[in-house]
Amino acid sequence: MDWDQYIFKKINGIVQEIRKPKLNPIEEENRVSLVEIKSRLTYLAQLLTGSAISILPAETTGGWKGAQFFLPASYGRAMDKEGNLDFYIYRVFYMYGQFRLKHFYTNETSEKEAYSQSVNKSKEVLKLISNEFPLFESLFDSVYKFEKAYCESNPKSANDSDAWLYGKWFVFNEQDIEDYQKLMQPIQKQTVAMDKEKDEYTEIEGKHVEDTTVLQVDTKAQEEYTMTHNFEKIETLDSFSGRWRDFDGSDDMDEHEEALRELNLDQLVRVDSPVHSIYRSDFVNAMGLMNMDNTITHYHFSYPEWHEANRVYREDYCKVIYERHNYSQTDYVQNVIEKNKVGINRLTKNSEKYLSEYFVKKRLSNGDEPDLDAMVDAYVDIRTGKTPSENLYISKRKKSKDIAILVLVDCSLSTDGYTNNQRILDLEKEAIIMASEVWNRFELKFQIDSFSSHTHSQCFYTTYKGFHEDWKLTKGRIGDMQSSGYTRIGAALRHATYLLDQVKADKKWLLLLSDGKPNDYDTYEGDYGIYDVKKAIQEASQKSIFTSAIAIDANAKFYFPKMFGINGYTILNHPSQLSESLTKFYINLIK
Repeated sequence: MDWDQYIFKKINGIVQEIRKPKLNPIEEENRVSLVEIKSRLTYLAQLLTGSAISILPAETTGGWKGAQFFLPASYGRAMDKEGNLDFYIYRVFYMYGQFRLKHFYTNETSEKEAYSQSVNKSKEVLKLISNEFPLFESLFDSVYKFEKAYCESNPKSANDSDAWLYGKWFVFNEQDIEDYQKLMQPIQKQTVAMDKEKDEYTEIEGKHVEDTTVLQVDTKAQEEYTMTHNFEKIETLDSFSGRWRDFDGSDDMDEHEEALRELNLDQLVRVDSPVHSIYRSDFVNAMGLMNMDNTITHYHFSYPEWHEANRVYREDYCKVIYERHNYSQTDYVQNVIEKNKVGINRLTKNSEKYLSEYFVKKRLSNGDEPDLDAMVDAYVDIRTGKTPSENLYISKRKKSKDIAILVLVDCSLSTDGYTNNQRILDLEKEAIIMASEVWNRFELKFQIDSFSSHTHSQCFYTTYKGFHEDWKLTKGRIGDMQSSGYTRIGAALRHATYLLDQVKADKKWLLLLSDGKPNDYDTYEGDYGIYDVKKAIQEASQKSIFTSAIAIDANAKFYFPKMFGINGYTILNHPSQLSESLTKFYINLIK
């Protein structure tokens, strides 16, 4: 960044700071942030609706759309912590009422109309919730009073009180309505659903978007684009104006961070180009996702996919492309082993009593203690004039349990992101290497595979270490794992189940390492993907395969229970937590 650009950036930052509204000190002190209570509100929303509802920050006052409840990023108008928290609880209940009453538009409308319609229908919503939850009325009265009191003391805010109380209606297209109908099913049933390292890149947590449109790339327009120069030294960001340019993949996000935060993300382009910068933002796709029908000509495995809304399988829908990985990064693996030596030893000790059992070997020439039966026989031989046997001892030895373990690693592009200042893929690699070192010591049968995808027609499945291969000769391959593509978990689980089913073992364990929920370039979002994964796990169970998951993302607690059950997953924030997680699954496996 040149000096004049740097000065402009600093001055612009000062101006933006001055423009920020000055808050009452008491209001600022007692303000509640959505981040602090997001987990609690998510559980409440999912309990009320019986669906996989997500809580996301709103650009303004928020509202309900599909499987998302949008709430203000922070709230402090009640002037005390308890009142501000009550506001969030009230709004979750209110959006649940809108969810039940199908309060949304099917045609484009103005922002003013979107808010006024929510106010006009507010009595209907309040009545529904009060009949179902009698105490809700007192909660609403409390929130209503401090909202009106705030507006009286802040005349500039007098006109936006209703917007904070009732939010706004959103426009639903055909895909949104179809998704909503899927969400409503649990309510109607009266149930509650519980090789080389990549280049450095920048990742920024961005603002979240309530309405957006995904645009198709016009490659012809990109090719015909003529570069223009406006003779301005300082570059800024602006919304899409219909002029297509090439995507160069350069990493200059640090320089444009402030401009990005002000950018309106109502139009987005979905591309496959590699990226060096990540601007993380949750948004609701106003156009729905694309259904791709790519055809492949090379050899593949075909698997069905479960369509929960229609309660049918889509036969031969997913094409799994299988390959073996033979490249290694031995130095990477050795460094991980050296760094986690203490953790590996602790994991070995904790696993010993579960992965091994004693068996007695009799009539040995030396051993732990005398073999009484052999000694009696020897005494009889001596008394009868025969030469006695010298095998007069017994030995208690350890025998490994007959367990076959297949580790399935999520290598989608999202694993190139970070959690707790650690790259997710590196966390996965360290966990795999630590566990494999222990399993190798106990001479267990295990295989390490990875998966990613790009539509249902291209589900990539790679084996890094097969059941029949020596860990010492193959462990360098783990260092060469790379991120790519999307996360179509169901197809990968079905292929892993097929492979495990071919193995002879008393116990079979399929362990998934993933950072996030199912998604793909075509339709594999929300409940569609979650229910397909759940169905794939049921199919594995029917083949006596124990399935569990280790999630490397705290947000997994909102949707992993629906796929794996309450006891079928654990969240791993650091490789050091692997010991406790694996021990818990061992116990469930060998019961």
